[in-house]
Amino acid sequence: PLLSLLGEDGEYNVLSRLPTVATSTHSSPSLRASTQALLSLVLSIALLPSHTSAMVKPVLQTDFTASKGNALQACVASALELELGDVPNFIATDDPYKSLRGFLGTKGLGFMKVGLEEGVLPFAVCEEDTKSVCIIAGPSPRGSHKHCVVAEACGTGLRGIMDPHPDATMLGGPPVWAGFFVKLDPK
Repeated sequence: PLLSLLGEDGEYNVLSRLPTVATSTHSSPSLRASTQALLSLVLSIALLPSHTSAMVKPVLQTDFTASKGNALQACVASALELELGDVPNFIATDDPYKSLRGFLGTKGLGFMKVGLEEGVLPFAVCEEDTKSVCIIAGPSPRGSHKHCVVAEACGTGLRGIMDPHPDATMLGGPPVWAGFFVKLDPK
């Protein structure tokens, strides 16, 4: 099971290094290709089942403080169809990603963050005819900080589908990472 690849705190030990190996120019082309194929397989097994944009619940952020707002909180609530108040503001904690993983772990989920190449996934995360909901982050259109939005992944492509900011302008440039919700024990 995928759970055996996770540390006790839900941190991906082996898997957390795969996105780096898959995109590193220091890795050989054959190692990158093999790693990308492995990541694609893991995600195809562990991604939440056929979550589509029609299933995303629009949830708006309420804190607009640059680099400290609650866009990530709103994106997680939206993607998982929860109320904003039922999801912590991860950015307000000392370790936002540890807090995110801890919260998702209570729901049997993990979060796999993948670096992007010019706004594109370095490997296919699902078949071209299926889509998976994820979170993407990149430059904010409202300043020199990052912002995140809910997106749809299809193959190696990504498309923003819900901006938690009320002006709904999505990102101010190509996303730099995508985060996928994965089942910790896919059966």
